[in-house]
Amino acid sequence: EECTPVSIGRCAAAVCDSANRMLDTLPDGDRLKIVRWEHFAHRKQRALNDVFNWLGASHNALALAEVLRMADTNIKGFNALSDKYPLESESKHEVMQRCGSLMNRLGYSSDAEAAGAGIDGLLASSTHKPRVAKARRIRSAHNLGMVALNTSSAMTMLLRHTYEPQFMWCPIRLAGTEALFKFFVRLDTPKATFAPPCFASSASDACPTSGRTARRISNRWQSKRWGPYPFQVMELSHVAHRPDDKANEHDGTRKLPGFTFAFVRNPWDRLVSAYIRYVTMQDKHGVKQRAWLREFHKMDEQDPIRFSHFVRWVAQQPSSQMPTTWRPYSDICGFTWLRYSFVGRLEQFHFDLQQVLRMLKMNNLDVFETMTAVLARTAPSLPLGDDPDRMR
Repeated sequence: EECTPVSIGRCAAAVCDSANRMLDTLPDGDRLKIVRWEHFAHRKQRALNDVFNWLGASHNALALAEVLRMADTNIKGFNALSDKYPLESESKHEVMQRCGSLMNRLGYSSDAEAAGAGIDGLLASSTHKPRVAKARRIRSAHNLGMVALNTSSAMTMLLRHTYEPQFMWCPIRLAGTEALFKFFVRLDTPKATFAPPCFASSASDACPTSGRTARRISNRWQSKRWGPYPFQVMELSHVAHRPDDKANEHDGTRKLPGFTFAFVRNPWDRLVSAYIRYVTMQDKHGVKQRAWLREFHKMDEQDPIRFSHFVRWVAQQPSSQMPTTWRPYSDICGFTWLRYSFVGRLEQFHFDLQQVLRMLKMNNLDVFETMTAVLARTAPSLPLGDDPDRMR
Protein backbone atom coordinates (compact mmCIF):
# COMPACT_ATOMS: atom_id res chain seq x y z
CA GLU A 1 0.00 0.00 0.00
CA GLU A 2 1.25 3.47 -0.90
CA CYS A 3 1.77 5.64 2.17
CA THR A 4 -0.31 8.83 2.14
CA PRO A 5 -1.39 11.21 4.93
CA VAL A 6 -4.61 9.19 5.15
CA SER A 7 -2.88 5.81 5.46
CA ILE A 8 0.18 6.86 7.47
CA GLY A 9 -1.00 4.90 10.53
CA ARG A 10 -1.39 1.64 8.62
CA CYS A 11 1.96 2.14 6.91
CA ALA A 12 3.74 2.77 10.21
CA ALA A 13 2.13 -0.29 11.79
CA ALA A 14 3.13 -2.51 8.85
CA VAL A 15 6.76 -1.33 8.83
CA CYS A 16 7.25 -1.47 12.60
CA ASP A 17 5.49 -4.82 12.99
CA SER A 18 7.78 -6.21 10.29
CA ALA A 19 10.83 -4.84 12.12
CA ASN A 20 9.61 -6.41 15.37
CA ARG A 21 9.19 -9.77 13.66
CA MET A 22 12.70 -9.46 12.24
CA LEU A 23 14.11 -8.76 15.71
CA ASP A 24 12.29 -11.84 17.02
CA THR A 25 14.23 -14.05 14.59
CA LEU A 26 17.62 -12.66 15.59
CA PRO A 27 19.76 -14.21 18.34
CA ASP A 28 19.97 -12.58 21.76
CA GLY A 29 22.99 -11.63 23.83
CA ASP A 30 26.43 -10.84 22.47
CA ARG A 31 25.67 -12.44 19.11
CA LEU A 32 23.62 -9.36 18.10
CA LYS A 33 25.01 -5.85 17.72
CA ILE A 34 22.61 -2.98 17.03
CA VAL A 35 24.11 0.19 15.55
CA ARG A 36 22.08 3.38 15.89
CA TRP A 37 21.50 5.15 12.59
CA GLU A 38 22.27 8.61 13.96
CA HIS A 39 25.60 7.37 15.37
CA PHE A 40 26.48 5.70 12.09
CA ALA A 41 25.54 8.76 10.00
CA HIS A 42 27.62 11.07 12.17
CA ARG A 43 30.60 8.76 12.81
CA LYS A 44 30.70 6.42 9.81
CA GLN A 45 34.32 5.33 10.02
CA ARG A 46 34.27 4.87 13.78
CA ALA A 47 31.02 2.90 13.61
CA LEU A 48 32.34 0.64 10.85
CA ASN A 49 35.59 0.03 12.72
CA ASP A 50 33.55 -0.94 15.77
CA VAL A 51 31.55 -3.41 13.68
CA PHE A 52 34.66 -4.94 12.10
CA ASN A 53 36.32 -5.28 15.50
CA TRP A 54 33.16 -6.81 16.98
CA LEU A 55 33.09 -9.33 14.12
CA GLY A 56 36.81 -9.99 14.50
CA ALA A 57 37.11 -9.43 10.77
CA SER A 58 40.25 -8.05 9.20
CA HIS A 59 39.97 -5.13 6.80
CA ASN A 60 42.29 -2.86 4.90
CA ALA A 61 42.06 0.82 4.03
CA LEU A 62 40.84 0.09 0.48
CA ALA A 63 37.96 -2.10 1.66
CA LEU A 64 37.00 0.40 4.33
CA ALA A 65 37.02 3.25 1.79
CA GLU A 66 34.68 1.30 -0.51
CA VAL A 67 32.27 0.56 2.33
CA LEU A 68 32.32 4.24 3.35
CA ARG A 69 31.60 5.31 -0.22
CA MET A 70 28.54 3.05 -0.36
CA ALA A 71 27.45 4.25 3.07
CA ASP A 72 27.70 7.89 2.01
CA THR A 73 25.38 7.22 -0.93
CA ASN A 74 22.81 5.51 1.29
CA ILE A 75 23.02 8.19 3.99
CA LYS A 76 22.48 11.04 1.51
CA GLY A 77 19.48 9.27 0.03
CA PHE A 78 17.99 8.45 3.43
CA ASN A 79 18.53 11.94 4.81
CA ALA A 80 16.82 13.48 1.78
CA LEU A 81 13.61 11.59 2.55
CA SER A 82 12.65 13.93 5.41
CA ASP A 83 12.82 16.90 3.04
CA LYS A 84 11.10 15.16 0.15
CA TYR A 85 8.37 13.52 2.24
CA PRO A 86 7.95 15.65 5.38
CA LEU A 87 5.56 14.79 8.21
CA GLU A 88 3.59 17.24 10.28
CA SER A 89 3.25 16.81 14.05
CA GLU A 90 -0.06 14.92 13.82
CA SER A 91 1.42 12.24 11.58
CA LYS A 92 4.60 12.09 13.66
CA HIS A 93 2.50 11.44 16.75
CA GLU A 94 0.58 8.67 15.00
CA VAL A 95 3.80 7.04 13.78
CA MET A 96 5.22 7.09 17.30
CA GLN A 97 2.06 5.56 18.71
CA ARG A 98 2.30 2.70 16.22
CA CYS A 99 6.08 2.29 16.59
CA GLY A 100 6.59 3.13 20.26
CA SER A 101 7.14 -0.50 21.30
CA LEU A 102 9.77 -0.98 18.60
CA MET A 103 11.64 2.16 19.63
CA ASN A 104 11.47 1.09 23.27
CA ARG A 105 12.85 -2.31 22.28
CA LEU A 106 15.76 -0.62 20.51
CA GLY A 107 16.53 1.40 23.62
CA TYR A 108 15.52 4.86 22.49
CA SER A 109 12.77 5.65 24.96
CA SER A 110 9.82 4.20 26.83
CA ASP A 111 6.57 3.47 25.05
CA ALA A 112 4.67 6.38 26.57
CA GLU A 113 7.56 8.80 26.18
CA ALA A 114 8.03 7.88 22.55
CA ALA A 115 4.35 8.34 21.73
CA GLY A 116 4.12 11.60 23.65
CA ALA A 117 7.34 13.24 22.57
CA GLY A 118 7.12 12.39 18.89
CA ILE A 119 10.07 11.83 16.58
CA ASP A 120 11.94 14.99 17.57
CA GLY A 121 11.71 14.19 21.27
CA LEU A 122 12.66 10.59 20.60
CA LEU A 123 15.82 11.54 18.77
CA ALA A 124 16.76 14.02 21.47
CA SER A 125 16.48 11.29 24.12
CA SER A 126 18.83 8.84 22.41
CA THR A 127 22.23 8.07 23.85
CA HIS A 128 24.03 9.31 20.75
CA LYS A 129 22.59 12.76 20.07
CA PRO A 130 21.76 13.12 16.35
CA ARG A 131 23.48 16.43 15.77
CA VAL A 132 23.56 15.93 12.03
CA ALA A 133 19.87 15.06 11.78
CA LYS A 134 18.86 17.92 14.08
CA ALA A 135 20.97 20.43 12.17
CA ARG A 136 19.51 19.20 8.89
CA ARG A 137 15.95 19.84 10.11
CA ILE A 138 16.90 23.34 11.28
CA ARG A 139 18.72 24.15 8.02
CA SER A 140 15.79 22.97 5.92
CA ALA A 141 13.45 25.18 7.82
CA HIS A 142 15.66 28.20 7.40
CA ASN A 143 15.97 27.68 3.66
CA LEU A 144 12.20 27.82 3.20
CA GLY A 145 11.73 30.63 5.62
CA MET A 146 9.88 28.30 7.91
CA VAL A 147 11.46 29.45 11.17
CA ALA A 148 8.79 30.90 13.44
CA LEU A 149 10.04 33.84 15.49
CA ASN A 150 8.95 34.77 19.00
CA THR A 151 6.82 37.89 19.21
CA SER A 152 8.96 39.42 21.95
CA SER A 153 11.35 42.26 21.15
CA ALA A 154 14.34 40.10 22.08
CA MET A 155 13.65 37.85 19.10
CA THR A 156 12.70 40.46 16.49
CA MET A 157 15.42 41.13 13.97
CA LEU A 158 16.33 44.12 11.84
CA LEU A 159 19.00 44.49 9.20
CA ARG A 160 21.56 47.26 9.65
CA HIS A 161 22.99 48.81 6.50
CA THR A 162 26.78 48.52 6.67
CA TYR A 163 27.49 51.14 3.99
CA GLU A 164 26.74 54.86 4.03
CA PRO A 165 24.18 56.10 4.75
CA GLN A 166 23.38 53.96 7.76
CA PHE A 167 19.83 52.84 8.48
CA MET A 168 17.90 49.85 9.75
CA TRP A 169 15.32 47.90 7.78
CA CYS A 170 12.75 45.26 8.75
CA PRO A 171 12.46 42.88 5.77
CA ILE A 172 9.02 41.32 5.29
CA ARG A 173 8.81 38.35 2.98
CA LEU A 174 6.65 38.76 -0.11
CA ALA A 175 6.48 42.53 0.38
CA GLY A 176 9.12 43.86 -1.99
CA THR A 177 12.10 42.35 -0.19
CA GLU A 178 13.50 40.68 -3.29
CA ALA A 179 13.66 44.02 -5.11
CA LEU A 180 15.14 45.81 -2.09
CA PHE A 181 17.88 43.24 -1.60
CA LYS A 182 18.78 43.40 -5.29
CA PHE A 183 18.72 47.19 -5.23
CA PHE A 184 21.06 47.65 -2.26
CA VAL A 185 23.42 44.85 -3.31
CA ARG A 186 23.77 46.35 -6.78
CA LEU A 187 24.16 49.85 -5.35
CA ASP A 188 26.71 49.00 -2.63
CA THR A 189 28.58 46.15 -4.34
CA PRO A 190 28.28 46.72 -8.10
CA LYS A 191 30.75 43.91 -8.85
CA ALA A 192 28.55 41.28 -7.18
CA THR A 193 26.97 38.85 -9.63
CA PHE A 194 24.03 37.80 -7.45
CA ALA A 195 21.97 39.27 -4.59
CA PRO A 196 21.14 36.71 -1.87
CA PRO A 197 18.55 37.74 0.74
CA CYS A 198 19.04 37.61 4.49
CA PHE A 199 16.15 36.62 6.78
CA ALA A 200 17.56 36.15 10.25
CA SER A 201 15.99 34.21 13.10
CA SER A 202 18.56 35.15 15.76
CA ALA A 203 21.31 37.68 16.36
CA SER A 204 23.91 34.98 15.76
CA ASP A 205 22.83 34.53 12.14
CA ALA A 206 25.27 35.96 9.61
CA CYS A 207 24.37 37.55 6.31
CA PRO A 208 24.21 37.11 3.36
CA THR A 209 21.98 34.27 4.49
CA SER A 210 21.24 31.82 7.25
CA GLY A 211 20.14 28.23 7.46
CA ARG A 212 20.52 25.34 5.08
CA THR A 213 22.34 27.15 2.26
CA ALA A 214 24.45 29.38 4.52
CA ARG A 215 27.71 27.60 3.86
CA ARG A 216 27.16 27.35 0.12
CA ILE A 217 26.01 30.97 -0.29
CA SER A 218 28.68 32.40 2.01
CA ASN A 219 31.35 30.59 0.07
CA ARG A 220 29.99 32.10 -3.13
CA TRP A 221 29.86 35.62 -1.72
CA GLN A 222 33.34 36.85 -2.56
CA SER A 223 34.02 39.65 -0.10
CA LYS A 224 37.56 40.22 -1.37
CA ARG A 225 36.29 40.92 -4.87
CA TRP A 226 32.89 42.46 -4.18
CA GLY A 227 33.23 43.96 -0.71
CA PRO A 228 31.26 43.17 2.47
CA TYR A 229 27.61 42.20 2.23
CA PRO A 230 25.46 45.34 2.66
CA PHE A 231 23.58 44.17 5.78
CA GLN A 232 24.24 42.83 9.27
CA VAL A 233 21.72 41.26 11.61
CA MET A 234 20.67 43.48 14.53
CA GLU A 235 18.59 42.17 17.42
CA LEU A 236 16.01 44.70 18.54
CA SER A 237 16.80 44.31 22.21
CA HIS A 238 20.27 45.66 21.45
CA VAL A 239 18.97 48.91 20.01
CA ALA A 240 15.50 49.54 21.40
CA HIS A 241 16.43 50.72 24.89
CA ARG A 242 19.09 53.34 24.39
CA PRO A 243 18.93 56.64 26.32
CA ASP A 244 17.46 58.49 23.31
CA ASP A 245 14.74 55.88 22.91
CA LYS A 246 11.63 57.44 24.49
CA ALA A 247 8.19 55.88 24.65
CA ASN A 248 5.31 57.74 23.04
CA GLU A 249 3.04 58.97 25.83
CA HIS A 250 -0.08 58.33 23.73
CA ASP A 251 0.33 54.78 22.50
CA GLY A 252 3.43 53.53 24.35
CA THR A 253 5.38 52.82 21.16
CA ARG A 254 9.10 53.46 20.98
CA LYS A 255 11.00 55.10 18.18
CA LEU A 256 14.18 53.36 17.19
CA PRO A 257 17.35 55.46 16.92
CA GLY A 258 18.43 56.58 13.47
CA PHE A 259 16.43 56.07 10.30
CA THR A 260 14.35 52.90 10.14
CA PHE A 261 11.85 51.70 7.57
CA ALA A 262 9.78 48.75 6.42
CA PHE A 263 7.55 47.94 3.46
CA VAL A 264 4.18 46.29 4.01
CA ARG A 265 1.64 44.77 1.65
CA ASN A 266 -2.10 44.18 1.56
CA PRO A 267 -2.34 41.08 3.80
CA TRP A 268 -4.71 39.35 1.38
CA ASP A 269 -2.41 39.86 -1.60
CA ARG A 270 0.55 38.70 0.49
CA LEU A 271 -1.30 35.50 1.38
CA VAL A 272 -2.21 34.98 -2.27
CA SER A 273 1.44 35.45 -3.19
CA ALA A 274 2.45 32.81 -0.63
CA TYR A 275 -0.13 30.40 -2.08
CA ILE A 276 1.18 30.94 -5.60
CA ARG A 277 4.82 30.65 -4.54
CA TYR A 278 4.58 27.56 -2.34
CA VAL A 279 1.51 25.69 -3.58
CA THR A 280 0.69 26.33 -7.24
CA MET A 281 4.33 26.40 -8.38
CA GLN A 282 5.23 22.74 -8.51
CA ASP A 283 8.89 23.07 -7.55
CA LYS A 284 11.05 21.93 -4.64
CA HIS A 285 10.50 25.11 -2.63
CA GLY A 286 6.91 24.17 -1.80
CA VAL A 287 7.32 20.43 -1.21
CA LYS A 288 6.87 20.68 2.55
CA GLN A 289 3.97 23.09 2.40
CA ARG A 290 2.07 20.92 -0.08
CA ALA A 291 2.72 17.80 2.00
CA TRP A 292 1.56 19.49 5.21
CA LEU A 293 -1.54 20.86 3.47
CA ARG A 294 -2.51 17.43 2.18
CA GLU A 295 -1.97 15.95 5.60
CA PHE A 296 -4.04 18.63 7.34
CA HIS A 297 -6.97 18.18 4.94
CA LYS A 298 -6.50 14.39 4.59
CA MET A 299 -6.02 14.75 0.83
CA ASP A 300 -4.50 12.28 -1.60
CA GLU A 301 -1.62 13.18 -3.89
CA GLN A 302 -3.85 13.65 -6.93
CA ASP A 303 -6.30 16.00 -5.18
CA PRO A 304 -5.87 19.66 -6.21
CA ILE A 305 -5.02 22.11 -3.41
CA ARG A 306 -7.40 25.06 -3.64
CA PHE A 307 -6.75 28.50 -2.22
CA SER A 308 -9.49 27.84 0.35
CA HIS A 309 -7.51 24.81 1.61
CA PHE A 310 -4.49 27.03 2.04
CA VAL A 311 -6.43 29.75 3.91
CA ARG A 312 -8.02 27.29 6.34
CA TRP A 313 -4.63 25.72 7.02
CA VAL A 314 -2.99 29.10 7.69
CA ALA A 315 -5.90 30.32 9.84
CA GLN A 316 -5.46 27.56 12.42
CA GLN A 317 -1.75 28.31 12.96
CA PRO A 318 -0.73 30.41 16.01
CA SER A 319 1.18 33.50 14.92
CA SER A 320 4.26 32.51 16.93
CA GLN A 321 4.43 29.21 14.99
CA MET A 322 3.73 30.59 11.53
CA PRO A 323 6.40 30.60 8.86
CA THR A 324 7.81 34.08 8.29
CA THR A 325 6.54 33.81 4.71
CA TRP A 326 2.99 34.64 5.83
CA ARG A 327 3.39 35.51 9.49
CA PRO A 328 1.66 38.84 10.27
CA TYR A 329 4.13 41.64 9.75
CA SER A 330 2.86 43.35 12.89
CA ASP A 331 4.60 40.53 14.78
CA ILE A 332 7.66 40.37 12.53
CA CYS A 333 8.47 44.07 12.83
CA GLY A 334 6.79 44.87 16.15
CA PHE A 335 4.55 47.61 14.76
CA THR A 336 2.41 47.50 17.89
CA TRP A 337 5.24 48.76 20.10
CA LEU A 338 7.82 50.26 17.71
CA ARG A 339 7.69 53.43 15.63
CA TYR A 340 9.55 53.40 12.34
CA SER A 341 10.75 56.48 10.54
CA PHE A 342 8.88 55.38 7.42
CA VAL A 343 6.54 52.54 6.49
CA GLY A 344 6.01 52.15 2.76
CA ARG A 345 3.46 50.13 0.83
CA LEU A 346 4.13 47.66 -1.92
CA GLU A 347 1.08 48.97 -3.79
CA GLN A 348 2.98 52.22 -4.39
CA PHE A 349 6.44 50.75 -4.13
CA HIS A 350 8.18 52.95 -6.70
CA PHE A 351 6.93 56.18 -5.14
CA ASP A 352 7.55 55.15 -1.52
CA LEU A 353 11.05 53.86 -2.26
CA GLN A 354 11.86 57.25 -3.77
CA GLN A 355 10.63 58.80 -0.51
CA VAL A 356 13.00 56.59 1.48
CA LEU A 357 15.91 57.50 -0.76
CA ARG A 358 15.20 61.21 -0.42
CA MET A 359 15.09 60.93 3.38
CA LEU A 360 18.45 59.16 3.24
CA LYS A 361 19.80 61.83 0.84
CA MET A 362 20.35 59.15 -1.79
CA ASN A 363 18.53 61.03 -4.52
CA ASN A 364 21.22 61.34 -7.18
CA LEU A 365 20.75 60.19 -10.77
CA ASP A 366 22.84 56.98 -10.46
CA VAL A 367 20.74 55.79 -7.53
CA PHE A 368 17.46 56.37 -9.35
CA GLU A 369 18.73 54.64 -12.50
CA THR A 370 19.73 51.61 -10.42
CA MET A 371 16.34 51.60 -8.72
CA THR A 372 14.49 51.78 -12.05
CA ALA A 373 16.56 48.95 -13.54
CA VAL A 374 15.93 46.66 -10.55
CA LEU A 375 12.20 47.37 -10.35
CA ALA A 376 11.81 46.71 -14.08
CA ARG A 377 12.97 43.11 -13.50
CA THR A 378 11.27 42.43 -10.17
CA ALA A 379 7.49 42.18 -9.75
CA PRO A 380 5.35 40.67 -6.97
CA SER A 381 3.20 37.62 -7.58
CA LEU A 382 -0.07 38.49 -9.28
CA PRO A 383 -3.34 38.03 -7.36
CA LEU A 384 -5.69 35.21 -8.24
CA GLY A 385 -7.97 37.52 -10.14
CA ASP A 386 -11.42 36.25 -11.05
CA ASP A 387 -10.52 32.61 -11.60
CA PRO A 388 -13.32 30.88 -9.63
CA ASP A 389 -11.64 27.49 -9.81
CA ARG A 390 -8.56 28.69 -7.90
CA MET A 391 -10.55 30.82 -5.46
CA ARG A 392 -12.70 27.96 -4.15
